[in-house]
Amino acid sequence: MEEKGVQAATTPKNILARMQVAHLGKITFNLQFLAVAVMAASVLSFLAMAVFYLLLLAVTLVTLGLIYAAYPSLKDLWSGGAVLESIFNTLAASWPYAVPAALALSVASIIFLCFDYRQKHVARITISAVIAVISVIVLVIKLVGGAA
Repeated sequence: MEEKGVQAATTPKNILARMQVAHLGKITFNLQFLAVAVMAASVLSFLAMAVFYLLLLAVTLVTLGLIYAAYPSLKDLWSGGAVLESIFNTLAASWPYAVPAALALSVASIIFLCFDYRQKHVARITISAVIAVISVIVLVIKLVGGAA
């Protein structure tokens, strides 16, 4: 039961809205790292095949080729790059989606975090700005380079 003359404390609607927008800014800040990971994978996927074969070569050299005597099925990895190549080609083709997503999430994060007057998010805004700049640079390089 409520006592007479006692009212429940309520948060003003404008402050509540700012708190929710700031929380959305924190969420978009965290989501941008997922987009950045996909963007980095799509941009750097051409290196993955080289790393795969260099790793196979390193294992062969370190064991002096004796690894193939112990594990004969390992030699099939030298010719089995077709599956990995299709995965890396799919990742390389994902940049038109990943780069704009990273850019949009970083810009949204900056905008939403600016609404928080209670706490300054200097580090988050700075990181989001750096990610936005990197995304724009990657987007321009990919579009000008004709890598579509």
